[in-house]
Amino acid sequence: MFRRLLIAMVAVPLLAVPARAADVPAPLMVKIVMAAVAYDRSIDERFGETVEVVVVGTSKRAAEMKKILDGYADKKLKGKPITIRNIPMDALASTDADLIFFADPLNGQRARMVALCREKGATAIAADEADIAAGIPLGVELASGGKPKLLINLEAARAVGANFSAQVLKLARIVKSS
Repeated sequence: MFRRLLIAMVAVPLLAVPARAADVPAPLMVKIVMAAVAYDRSIDERFGETVEVVVVGTSKRAAEMKKILDGYADKKLKGKPITIRNIPMDALASTDADLIFFADPLNGQRARMVALCREKGATAIAADEADIAAGIPLGVELASGGKPKLLINLEAARAVGANFSAQVLKLARIVKSS
């Protein structure tokens, strides 16, 4: 009996661990994030005439995200046309991006990328919850039952000037900075 209880105590928490954002299919992640960003009340003040979207990375996932985002090139975000580019991480410092999609976990580049996004006032989107806890404003996870859930680091979002409506905040899981 004790053995079964011990196995259950170890196994059940493992089953409850949400998937990493990198496990969220790219089309779903892009769709949820782009919908959420439309509820950022600061877009008119923070973004220029066009919304510059950059996908950072050279992986297969980065190429997939860029391809999906290309579908937004003929749309507008709060009346502003959208442009999309894919760049390697080392080129990020020289861009004027408004939205930065990190296709892959940042790992050893975390602190530098968070600082760069804050300096630029860009809303960044991460592929890993650890990156969001480290200061990236947005992400998406697969919660229990495989249901997607928007992640928002409010402190990080405010640090770049983002101001999400209560409607979005009610739907999101708030991640605290670590």
